[in-house]
Amino acid sequence: MRTITVLFAALVLVTSAYGADAPDRSVHFEHPWVPTRYFDYGHSQWRGVKEADFGVFLEEATDRITHHADGSVEHARHWLLRVRDPSSLPTMLYVAERSPLRQTTFTEFDIRWESGGTTRVVGEADLVARSTTPFRDYLTDRVGLFLPMDRSKPGTLRMSVTTHSSPVAGLEALMGGIEFVQPGPPARERTVVIEVPTGTPMQFAQRFFEPRTPVTAVPDGAIDRYTFAFETLLAPGWQDSMPSARQSWPHLVWSNQPSWAALAGILSGVWEPMLEGNEEMTAWAEELTAGAATVHDKAVAVHDAVAEGWDYLGFYPSASGWIPHPATSCWAARIGDCKDKTALMVTLLRAVGVDAWPAVVNAGDDGGAPGAPMPLFNHAIVAVADPDAPDGILFLDSTDAGVGTWPLGSGLADRDALVLRPGQGRLARIPPASADRWLVEETTDITLAADGTATATIALRAQGDAASRRQQSRAGTDPADWTRQLRRHFLTRWPGADLSALEEGPDPEAPGDALRVSTRLSSPHLAQRAGPHVVIRPPWLQRRDPTDIEVDSHRVHPVVLDAHHVRGTIRIALPPGAEVIAVPEPFEVTRDDWEARLTARIADDAVILEAVVHEHPGLMDATLQEARRNFIEAVEAARDQPVILRMGE
Repeated sequence: MRTITVLFAALVLVTSAYGADAPDRSVHFEHPWVPTRYFDYGHSQWRGVKEADFGVFLEEATDRITHHADGSVEHARHWLLRVRDPSSLPTMLYVAERSPLRQTTFTEFDIRWESGGTTRVVGEADLVARSTTPFRDYLTDRVGLFLPMDRSKPGTLRMSVTTHSSPVAGLEALMGGIEFVQPGPPARERTVVIEVPTGTPMQFAQRFFEPRTPVTAVPDGAIDRYTFAFETLLAPGWQDSMPSARQSWPHLVWSNQPSWAALAGILSGVWEPMLEGNEEMTAWAEELTAGAATVHDKAVAVHDAVAEGWDYLGFYPSASGWIPHPATSCWAARIGDCKDKTALMVTLLRAVGVDAWPAVVNAGDDGGAPGAPMPLFNHAIVAVADPDAPDGILFLDSTDAGVGTWPLGSGLADRDALVLRPGQGRLARIPPASADRWLVEETTDITLAADGTATATIALRAQGDAASRRQQSRAGTDPADWTRQLRRHFLTRWPGADLSALEEGPDPEAPGDALRVSTRLSSPHLAQRAGPHVVIRPPWLQRRDPTDIEVDSHRVHPVVLDAHHVRGTIRIALPPGAEVIAVPEPFEVTRDDWEARLTARIADDAVILEAVVHEHPGLMDATLQEARRNFIEAVEAARDQPVILRMGE
C-alpha cells in the first residue's frame, strides 16, 4: 500500500507581520479531485489532530515578493520551523532560488539551527545548488539553493533571508510570479505578500482557493501591498504518476500584464533581435526547400533538417533564460535547447519567405496556459502561418525527431500556445492528436511445417508520435546496444529462434511519418505437441504486464496515462492436412478510457488473429486503477488463448 508522501523540499514559503491589523486568514478551498481536508488540518474531519503530532511543523512561514519599477525583484523569506522528529526532515531543505542571468544575490542571510542548547549559524557556503524545482518553469535559468539537514536530533530552524534579482534587459516591464499555498511541512500560519509600485494594475489567478474576504491593494507609501493569508495548512501530497503541481496544489499566479497579447508583445521584443540570419543560412534554407511547393512542405523540410541535424543541449549561459541564443550561434554550434532550435527554425523559414514565429507552451500534462498572463511555460515551439492548417497556424516542435512530427504528439496536443508574433501575439489552440498518432502495428506471417517448426516474417510499424519517440530513443543509444535490445524484444516471444535478418528504417509507404522494424526468423519451438494435438501460443510482441498497475485504496490524485494504441495481426499458414480444433474466443471491451478487441478466423488454409488495444491519454480517476488492471489482465488472457491443431498423417 502506497501512502501519500510529504513533498517537503520543493516549496518554500515565509513571513513576518505587516502592520497592526492581522490579515484575514479565512480561505475556502475547492478542488476537482482532492478533498478539502487534505489542505487544512483545521478541517472538521481532523478533530483529533494536534500540532504536537507533527514531526516537523512551521509556526510561521511568509514570502514577501517586492517588484520594483526598474524590473528588479526582492524576495524575503521568514521561517520558524520546529523539528520534533528529525527523521521527518528531508535530506535537503529548499532555501531560495538564484538566477545567474538576473545576478541574484543575498541582501539578508540569517539561518540558525538550534538544538540541545547549542546554535549553529549557517553560511551561504553551506547551501547546495541544484536544478530548478519542477514547480517552476523550465525556460528560465533559475537554480534552487538547498540546505543539507541534520536528521539526527530535534531542534528549531530560524530563517530570515532576502534575495535581490536584477532586471532582465527587455523584460523590465514584466512583474509577476507564482507561489504555492502549502509549504513543505504543516504550517500554523502562512502568508504571501505581493508588493508593486503604487498604481500598478495587477491580475491575480487564485487556483483551488478563494479568500472569504477579497484581497485588495493596501497603499503604503510608494507601494501597493496585497496580502494572502492562510492558516492550519497541511503539507502537499505526492503520488506516483499524479498530475503536475499546477493541476494538483492550490497556488497563486500574479501579473501586471493586462492581456496575453501584451505579454506576447514583451516576449517577442526580446526574441526578435535573436532571429537574424546570414547569407550562408539563407542559401542553405533555399537549397533545402527548393522542391517544396507549399508552406507546409517548406516548414516540414526545415523542421526535419534542424531536428535531425542539431543536437539538443539544455544549458543556459549568458542571456538564455527566457531568451534564446542568437540563431547564428545555434547555426554555428549545431546544438541548442528548445528555444535555440526554435529560433533557428524561425530564422531559416523567414529566409525562404515563410511567416513563422516562436511560441511557448506547457508540454506534458500541465496543459494550458496559467490563469494570469505570466510566461510560466516549459517549452518553445514554432508557429507557421499556413492557410491550410487549423486556425491558420501549423505548429512544429524543433526537438522532435524528424519523423512523425506533424501534427504534434499527445504531449503538446489540445492546449493553448502563446504565439510571439510582433504586434499580433495571441493564445492559439493546438489541435487534438488522433489515436493514430501514437499507433504501433505488428504484423506476423507464420508458415507452420508438419513437424511443428515454423518460419516467420515480422514487421513492427510505429507511426506519428510513437515513431518520433522511437527515433529519439534510438539516436541516444549505442547502435550495438540498440540492436541487442531489438533482438531481445523479438526473442522474448520466440525463445530459441534464429533471426536471419533485422532491419529498421523509415516505412517506404510513409517515410516522413512512420518507422518500420522487420525480421525473419525460424523457430523449432512455436508449436508444442500435446498428444495428438499441436498447441500454438500466439507470439504477440506488444504485451502489457497487469502487475505494473498498482492499486492504492488511499490514492487521491488521478493517474496520468500515456497514450497506448496497438494493432496486431498474426497469420498462421497451416501445413497440408492440418485440422483446426480451436481458435481463441472473441474478446471485446469498450469504454471511455480504454478499449480492446480480439478476433480469430480461418481463411485460405490459415488461422488469422487480429487484436486492437487502445488506452486514451489523459487523467484517469484513481478509483479506476483496479478496473484498468483487470482490463489489461483480461486482454493478456485473451491474447494468450491458444490455437489448437490436429496434424495430418
